[in-house]
Amino acid sequence: MDLHLLRVFVAIAEEKSLTKAANRLNYVQSNLSARLKQLEDELDCTLFSRSKKGMHLTEYGEKLLPYAQEMFLLEQDIIREVSTTTLPSRLTFGVPDTFMRTYLHTPLAKWIKDHPSTRVEIKMGYSHQIFEYLENNLIDIGVVIARKKPTNIHVIKSIPAELCVVTPRSVKQLRTEDLSGLQPMLLDNACFFGQALIQFCNDLGLVSERQQYLFSIETILQCIALGFGMSVFPRRLVEKHPFKTQVKVHPFPGKKSFAYYKVCLPSRSQSILIKDVSSYL
Repeated sequence: MDLHLLRVFVAIAEEKSLTKAANRLNYVQSNLSARLKQLEDELDCTLFSRSKKGMHLTEYGEKLLPYAQEMFLLEQDIIREVSTTTLPSRLTFGVPDTFMRTYLHTPLAKWIKDHPSTRVEIKMGYSHQIFEYLENNLIDIGVVIARKKPTNIHVIKSIPAELCVVTPRSVKQLRTEDLSGLQPMLLDNACFFGQALIQFCNDLGLVSERQQYLFSIETILQCIALGFGMSVFPRRLVEKHPFKTQVKVHPFPGKKSFAYYKVCLPSRSQSILIKDVSSYL
């Protein structure tokens, strides 16, 4: 249905006069009448009754009016959302828990303060889930963890980081005999840090069947502080965590470097939203 015809209909309904509606839309009255007739023919009904007091909606016109007004509101939303000069009304971020804790909180808080009209949504997940969110257009920007720069995706920025091994304070060295009594604790073996912990245990010949899957970083660190667990996390996360004085942080043996990569779809890389958010994060 032609929105121009609906615009004519709404103008007549609100002005209750062909003359006033024509002046409002800058049409000649005959043109306006022709467009109204076109709409009535398309809908196969009469939308107005005419009298000396003006134009009045018929039963069919009263049914059509709220739909027409809703379509104009939707039209405005579409223009605002796809405009190259204004920010959309929503920003959706896909991030791993560790990035949210160590890097995202402060700059995102400032961005929210500076953009009060934009609603922010966060979807937490592991890297493979973040990629799926992007592919399915469920998020605008994602953060993934990897040792090498991801391919087939636009990388906005990389943030270097490093792994560490976290043990009870009583453990002085990462030796098999000192760690064999500790239970490896991880969130999920699909997690980058969980995979690093599994590899670390395998390299030391520790029994993998003793791995314990827990629900939160806090729970894992509490167990380590109590003396019966160990894990692998980003060094910055542990050093900024309230439990840092209750655990021991060791350099990760082998390749400890990795990075958080802020990514988006290649088709979105030049959008005003991506550019604006990137100036903060």
